[in-house]
Amino acid sequence: MNSSENKRILVVDDSRLSSQMISDALRKHGYTVKTAHSGEEAVEHVLNGSPLDLVLMDIELGKGMDGIETAHAIQQRKELPIVFLTACANDRIMDKIRSVTGYGYVTKGSDEYALVSAVEMALRLFETYSKMKESEEKFRLLFETAHDAIFLMDKDIFIDCNRRTLEMFGCTKEKIIGKSPYFLSPERQPDGELSKDKALQKIKAALNGEPQFFEWVHIKCDGTPFYTEVSLNSFCVREKKFIQAIVRDMTEHKRMQEELRLLSITDPLTGVYNRRYF
Repeated sequence: MNSSENKRILVVDDSRLSSQMISDALRKHGYTVKTAHSGEEAVEHVLNGSPLDLVLMDIELGKGMDGIETAHAIQQRKELPIVFLTACANDRIMDKIRSVTGYGYVTKGSDEYALVSAVEMALRLFETYSKMKESEEKFRLLFETAHDAIFLMDKDIFIDCNRRTLEMFGCTKEKIIGKSPYFLSPERQPDGELSKDKALQKIKAALNGEPQFFEWVHIKCDGTPFYTEVSLNSFCVREKKFIQAIVRDMTEHKRMQEELRLLSITDPLTGVYNRRYF
């Protein structure tokens, strides 16, 4: 299937002759083309016309809004790739283009294959960007609705956390971001080891590719201690390693364990220790 099939492009050019030539070239390659001859008309079409996949925008549009202003107005309302048409590509024009879009430009008078290549590249870039954004939105949804607390860390510094974290630790995000794990821990863990030393050992191992799973005593922001299970895993973003920490509140689990232990060593009627205790 041709990649241009069913792709809809709005050509914005105040020159009707230029607009017609560009439209004919695009239609020859399978694109559906609409035209507008002013910035105001382009914005109106984007807002109220048929759906679009890309806008091909002349920078100089005569009276009224120029192409840069029109592009800003469109992007404030709709997320669309915009490729600019320009008669010259000097530094001033390039700075203007970069302030609006990352989808490039085509010099007026270029052959139709240069035009079509620029359009195809912009459409592919936008598709990739849209998929990445969708993936990020799905991750954020899972992140924020998780039952467990989730921290994201740069080495031993918290850089993000989900809503469950704030509920579990009883504090605001501002009190967590920029802090270290031992900020939310007592000075020592139950085995007597310093929380800071032990946490740094676990983080170092995770950064070296060794997933960590362990019990940990945390403290809430009001100083209340509670038992947790923690898992640490590293992940890479643009070749930089980060840590994901998942924290599960084990308070209820520990309480039930203690109740079962007491039931096993005491008489259920009298509460007196039985022979298993001695």
